[in-house]
Amino acid sequence: MLTDLITLLGRFGRRIEGLRVLYVGEGNNTASALTSALSRHPGTEPHLRTPGGLRG
Repeated sequence: MLTDLITLLGRFGRRIEGLRVLYVGEGNNTASALTSALSRHPGTEPHLRTPGGLRG
């Protein structure tokens, strides 16, 4: 999660407010932590997609 957040901050000039982020993968602690971190940035919209069989 931390690497994902640092990558987003670096790519978008440390301004991710209003950004829509799609996470595709296992519904685990990483997905939960990323959603929590993104919630601290106003207007950020996290979207999680977990393929069948990978629900954590």
